[in-house]
Amino acid sequence: MGAIRKQTRPRFMTTGEVAQYIGMSQATVIRQINNGLLKGFCIPGSNHRRVDAKDVREWMSNLGMNTEELDRDYGLGACESEQQVSDLREAGLVSGKCGRDSGDLPEDSE
Repeated sequence: MGAIRKQTRPRFMTTGEVAQYIGMSQATVIRQINNGLLKGFCIPGSNHRRVDAKDVREWMSNLGMNTEELDRDYGLGACESEQQVSDLREAGLVSGKCGRDSGDLPEDSE
């Protein structure tokens, strides 16, 4: 039996979704991508763009914007490796504390 994971949105966002989070127009988001200020890519064979939610978070943070809603909806905020370890703990596959080598240490280890 696996742990029940919190459902989050897909990792990649449309320019319209990004615009909603930041309160700007979709055209502004597209300009930010075109000017290299926000990482994004075009879907092959179209002009539709997608942006990795992690890149949106980094961009918002750099601009001093609040990322709490984005973090909650897309499962961001915590280090990805920390989240994976947490997921393994919830599933009962890992216990103890993580050492520098990311190995599983006994509970009383520091």
